[in-house]
Amino acid sequence: MATVAFTSSYFVRNPFAIRGIQAVAACLWLSYGVVIGATPVIIANLLVVSAALFTMWRDRNRTQVLDTNGYENLVDRAGPVAQRLHLNSKS
Repeated sequence: MATVAFTSSYFVRNPFAIRGIQAVAACLWLSYGVVIGATPVIIANLLVVSAALFTMWRDRNRTQVLDTNGYENLVDRAGPVAQRLHLNSKS
């Protein structure tokens, strides 16, 4: 089940969704590690869950856009106007 969840993340293009799927899959692996009493499995998947949730939290105010070459990038939702206003307030 956990392997299927991780594998499905390869077919998703949205970085936020990918991290969410990976966090769920790592929770499944973590549960498996607890059931069989495998400390390395538990620790490894705690790290994966933590990294996935942290990056989801860190990027919560960003959105995915395509650049001129068709590559997906994360940009701040506030946009360049808000960034200029923020820069101007420092001077």
